[in-house]
Amino acid sequence: MERARKAVADAKAVRDGLVALRNTRNADGEVLDRQALFTQRRRLAVVQQQIHEHTLVQRDAKEREDACVTAMREAEQRMSVLQRRNEKYQRWLTRLKRERSRMRLREEDSMIEELVTCRRQD
Repeated sequence: MERARKAVADAKAVRDGLVALRNTRNADGEVLDRQALFTQRRRLAVVQQQIHEHTLVQRDAKEREDACVTAMREAEQRMSVLQRRNEKYQRWLTRLKRERSRMRLREEDSMIEELVTCRRQD
């Protein structure tokens, strides 16, 4: 951003220099220093090119930033979906563990009953 401000300031200075050179004429109305005018015009063209390039760089940076923000939003959405899915699976796993524990208790109870029945028969 600072470079852009400096480039704009340089462009204004070059333009002001061109105006000053245009106003510096001899009695016949010719510009007194054609070489200086040519140099100033060349400098102005260079500064304008730098401003143009900086604008393109800023636009590209903005597009990249927008793409990153979009990618982050999509990633957050995917993460949210995965978290909900994970919570669902955790609840399911907890239910399965509880059910397995109940099954074991039932099996143990039935085995105890069988043992008790066998002992009663003896």
